[in-house]
Amino acid sequence: MINLETKYMGLELQSPIIVGSCGLTAKVEKIKEFEEQGAGAIVLKSIFEEEIQQEFEQILEQEPSDSGRDEYLDYLDLRIREERITKYLTLIKKAKQESKLPIIASINCYSLYEWKNFAREIQNAGADGLELNIYIPPSESLGNKNHTEDLYLKVVQKIKKELRIPVSLKLSPYFTQLSHFLTKLDKEKVDGLVLFSKFYQPDIDLQTLQIKPFDALTPQNNYTLPLRWIAINSGRVSCDLVASSGIDDGAKAIKMILAGAAAIQIVSPLYKDKGIVIPGMLEEIKQWMKKHNYNKIDDIKGILSQKEISNPILYERVQFMRYFSK
Repeated sequence: MINLETKYMGLELQSPIIVGSCGLTAKVEKIKEFEEQGAGAIVLKSIFEEEIQQEFEQILEQEPSDSGRDEYLDYLDLRIREERITKYLTLIKKAKQESKLPIIASINCYSLYEWKNFAREIQNAGADGLELNIYIPPSESLGNKNHTEDLYLKVVQKIKKELRIPVSLKLSPYFTQLSHFLTKLDKEKVDGLVLFSKFYQPDIDLQTLQIKPFDALTPQNNYTLPLRWIAINSGRVSCDLVASSGIDDGAKAIKMILAGAAAIQIVSPLYKDKGIVIPGMLEEIKQWMKKHNYNKIDDIKGILSQKEISNPILYERVQFMRYFSK
């Protein structure tokens, strides 16, 4: 009998398919549906410090200018933050009550104080784990090449000191020495690394000549990016690696596990294929494992990582030249 159970950050998962942070995971009824479909864990929709700040600024625009209203502004800022945090903590508690799946909270901040503040309250609300989603645009780190890495490491250090629950970090691929940086994060005892985040990307509308967001659900076939970096780092870091971005079927999920992923995060396929994608992916994984005489996820995890294969150069750039050498 095929067993799809696996572990991620010490959490027991009924399958390797994790529903990533998105609007769908802000609804308890959808979380219950994903559980019934066979998902292994849920990452709740992120709480964004930036959204709290934007709400505060929008209210300020409607308020008359008054130099003597500092106390009111402090009260308003506090009230907005408390309302947002209370709503998020309620979501965590309801999700834990209604679902048996591991519930992983997600936060996205830009100030160190808020990282610590949000993290403590999330743990107290009963979340099984916490995913940190940090992104610093390259323009913010001009003049100090180590600024970005240092900030990531500082956040992880502070959060790990605060919490008992496991902590993962969802990363961008945009680091000069990515494997070296993953090793530094691993030394800080981060429990999981999710490769990679899908960030806002600008596009240009040729009809209106306006800047617009790129369609996040557009197929990009970019699963090979996390595939390579998971394969290269599997067995070289002690924390769990999770694949994210471009994985929309069971075949790609299998490839990620073979490369060394403990689990796979999906979001876009859930919007495009509604309720059929998770059962379909799991059935495809089961059939492949059955065909190749594997019984459990641990039997295939990392067997084709760079560390395990006989020719590690296959994961290096030189192979690309095959297409242009004839």
